[in-house]
Amino acid sequence: MTVYVYALVDPVTHSVRYVGRSRKLIARYSAHMSYWAGNKAKTKWIKSLRRAGMRPALLVLERCKYSTVAEAERKWIEHHRSSGMLFNDTTDRTALTHPFNYRGRNRAT
Repeated sequence: MTVYVYALVDPVTHSVRYVGRSRKLIARYSAHMSYWAGNKAKTKWIKSLRRAGMRPALLVLERCKYSTVAEAERKWIEHHRSSGMLFNDTTDRTALTHPFNYRGRNRAT
């Protein structure tokens, strides 16, 4: 059985914001866009993109067997964790923030 490790990519900064896995890639992406997923910070980010008329890009990182997908997902999360922008790591509060909103203004102002 083929399983995909995928990323949701910020259309403004082109940074990977979320890494996940799914057998049904398009259905999973649709679930993210409908705010079904439980990660509140990720959902808030997607809603802010949608309000600005944008969506995260879907990027397939790896195609693998079901037996190796957990290891592959961990590998890709570790690879992208150094950016400090991943929503996967909810223990690191800096990963849950974004430096600006999607209308071009700095959030701090």
